[in-house]
Amino acid sequence: MKNWINNASIKKYTLSASLIPALLMFFILTPSFLYERTHDIEQTLEQQGKLLITQLSHVSEYAILTGNTDYFASIIEELLKQPEIYAISIRNQDNKVLLKKTSFYEIRDTSDLIVYEQPVTQLFDPSTFDIIEGLPFNEKLKLAQSPLSPKTIGYVQLTLSKRTLHERQGEIIVYGVMLALVALLLSAFVGHFIGKSIVRPIQAMVAGVKRLGQSNYTTPIGEISNNELGTLAIDINSLATKLNDANNEIEKTINELTDARDEADRINASKSDFLALISHEIRSPLNSAFGVIQLLNDTKLTKPQRRYIDLALNSFNHLVNLLDDIIDFSTLDYGEIKIEQQPTAVKQIIEQVISNYQVSASQKSLDLIVKYSGDAKLQEYDVYTDPTRLRQVLSNLVDNAIKYTNIGSIHIHVHWLLTDDNNVLLSMIVQDTGIGIEHDRLQSIFEMFTQATSPSTRGYGGVGLGLYIVKRLIKLLGGTISVRSQIGIGAMFHIDLPVKLAEDVSLDTTPILLPNRQPSIQSRKILVVEDDFSNQEVISGFLNQVGIEVEIASNGFDGLIMFKENIYDLVFIDCFMPNMDGFELATKMRDHENEHCKYRTPLVAITASALPATHKKCLESGMDDIITKPYRKFELYKRISAICKTDKILNKIMSHRSSEV
Repeated sequence: MKNWINNASIKKYTLSASLIPALLMFFILTPSFLYERTHDIEQTLEQQGKLLITQLSHVSEYAILTGNTDYFASIIEELLKQPEIYAISIRNQDNKVLLKKTSFYEIRDTSDLIVYEQPVTQLFDPSTFDIIEGLPFNEKLKLAQSPLSPKTIGYVQLTLSKRTLHERQGEIIVYGVMLALVALLLSAFVGHFIGKSIVRPIQAMVAGVKRLGQSNYTTPIGEISNNELGTLAIDINSLATKLNDANNEIEKTINELTDARDEADRINASKSDFLALISHEIRSPLNSAFGVIQLLNDTKLTKPQRRYIDLALNSFNHLVNLLDDIIDFSTLDYGEIKIEQQPTAVKQIIEQVISNYQVSASQKSLDLIVKYSGDAKLQEYDVYTDPTRLRQVLSNLVDNAIKYTNIGSIHIHVHWLLTDDNNVLLSMIVQDTGIGIEHDRLQSIFEMFTQATSPSTRGYGGVGLGLYIVKRLIKLLGGTISVRSQIGIGAMFHIDLPVKLAEDVSLDTTPILLPNRQPSIQSRKILVVEDDFSNQEVISGFLNQVGIEVEIASNGFDGLIMFKENIYDLVFIDCFMPNMDGFELATKMRDHENEHCKYRTPLVAITASALPATHKKCLESGMDDIITKPYRKFELYKRISAICKTDKILNKIMSHRSSEV
């Protein structure tokens, strides 16, 4: 009932309000009224019977005393014409029936009969009857009265029928019910009409409010009435007009903001594309120059020449790092960097970073010290993270530490903490003894271009993107980074990185992968497909230094022919060449291998584009790895050893490294 009350519509309420009183009348007042009316008829019939029996007892006295029933019979016949009188009879005092008359209709149920009987008392002197014989009957009664003592001389019986009573009661019930039904229907009609007159304008207003909810402010509610509902409709129309005006203003503002955002996105995209294009155009010739300097560094040089070469190498390293930061900033700002979770040997990553910066630290007489703590066995497990981004983060922090430290050492502390069955908290600290960071700049040190605006650090170079990129990458990896520093004492960067353990256990902590993981192949040579002559000379020089045989193809068509006619340990492919680019060449090489069931040769892209989209396209075309120009020769050697995994190449590289040490 409560739910019905809460959920019933206004139309139902008004209909109920009109029907409930009518139903109460129908079910309570109507039966009461009908009962009273039928009871009154019964009482009337009863009173009529009593009155008639009394009159008949007086009239029948003469007939009983004289035995003359003719006159009385005529009276009875007149009375029997009344439908409610069924029979009349008189008896003497000996109960002998002197006269009995019944109606012409038959009575099937005797329970419908009402019998009245009354004794006939003698009130007249029979001796006077002869004297008054010629007088009218009423006069005879007056003259025949005598002072005799009353005595019973007979009985008169009157039988009434309820047939007429029942018919009358039925008519009353039918008329009463019909009248009640008419009143009920009239109430329902009135309730329906009233409900309709209320609901229709309300429904119109509800529809109008729904249109407002659907942002349709231009379709007003029609005229309803002049009462309160009409006033409410006018107010809703007024509200719709105001909302329409406000919506137009909002749409105008949104359009202006959208145009401004699109313009900002266009400018931002143009900026990112410009940075990427400039980086790409610089990287290709820079790779040639950087490679030649590295090749010169391996020749016999005088001390001044060695000094000049070291200065050039440091400048090139700085320039390469700057280009990497520009590309990372561009991709981060444009949201294109994707984190690829894969099993990673953390200690191997750290050793690689230390190896890469050992020369730079030695040039400034700085010690690079690494310390591992935590469960020793846990340190040998691979963890799931992005090795490229983790290496980039550590490289940026170590590079910063070396840059801002003139005396002392760089400490790298890595701690493994098992938090539950399969999760590890990897804490990494990079601490230096450099110039330190002002306390009021600690909060802004991770913002872009911060270093470039700091007077105390401007002499050290850089544009202030390194730490900004580090924090963004750490956030993408799911970790946090903080910094503590004191002027003149140094700075300490603390990284907390939650990672999951991989299934495999890696016991190899050296940067060179173990040999013999794959059967040796017959030939030991590498194919380089590169259209730029300078870059051909650089990569050939790097590979010839470790005794690797190199064959050069100047375009994609020659490279494909040579690939089909020879067997190579590895193929380096420049991505952007005229006529047939590196992506198409890699696809056709893989198709050739599949058609002839040949051994899958490792294909490595060499590209001046550092954009993630280019790297993705390389992998989709069938290449196994990507090297970005400009590259360091030892980075090239490590990539070859990791991909080829053959004895001859590994031994040559390791032998060359040993001779340089």
